Amino acid sequence: MSVNTSRILQKFQEWEQHRFKDIVPGVRQTGSKMDKLNSQLYWHNYCIINENERLRKKAQQLNQENQALLSELRQKLAKKGRSNPDQGSCLCSTSNPNYNQPHKP
Repeated sequence: MSVNTSRILQKFQEWEQHRFKDIVPGVRQTGSKMDKLNSQLYWHNYCIINENERLRKKAQQLNQENQALLSELRQKLAKKGRSNPDQGSCLCSTSNPNYNQPHKP
């Protein structure tokens, strides 16, 4: 869990303690523990979903950068290959959806 998410979760837990401290004893006593647990689980899931979304966006950005660098490298090697046709090169990216892993005999 990231530092920011931990801080948010801590603030939420403080809010939960304050919220349930004000409950009049006996009015919702049977449901209060379950409500508190449900709220905590909901918040925890919310934080996880936000963190996953942030990481998904970061992975997408890194993949785009990787594809751009790979394209640039292929262009440079193609230019170099035209000047020296004896050397072959095979560049494959595992992040390329069209990439097929070579079969080993």
